[in-house]
Amino acid sequence: MALSAAGLRQDGRRPGELRHLAVKMGHAGYDGSAYLEMGQSRVLVQVFGPHQVDRRRDISDDSALLHVEYVHAPFAGATRKKRRAGDRQSTEAATAVKQSLAAAVEMSTYPRTQIDVFITVLEDDGSLLPACINAGCLALIDAGIVMTDLIVA
Repeated sequence: MALSAAGLRQDGRRPGELRHLAVKMGHAGYDGSAYLEMGQSRVLVQVFGPHQVDRRRDISDDSALLHVEYVHAPFAGATRKKRRAGDRQSTEAATAVKQSLAAAVEMSTYPRTQIDVFITVLEDDGSLLPACINAGCLALIDAGIVMTDLIVA
């Protein structure tokens, strides 16, 4: 970790200081949503469902299907880089968030249904994966999805 002459990190925090945290939940038009700021990173997560499974072959008689999509806006990082949907970095992030959320959702409560989680990264200033996981958990709570535990990343 590189410190300035004043002993501050690049983002202006002291070495032991936590990032600023702000949360807004309950945006109209979604079953659940959460807007989260961790430092300068900003993430918006929308949850739809549970609803009928999109593809019949994905139906499970004893649990829900959790579908996670992750989009990193082209203007979201320090370097403006055009990313294609489904690039390796986005796919890995979506998989990590899905595994974290699936461990906490009571999937057996929603058999033969699908829960969609849409993550949009609005600004990336580090600690992005924890921001996505935290916002995803809050959006599921806002949607009223039954969970066995809360996730904090």
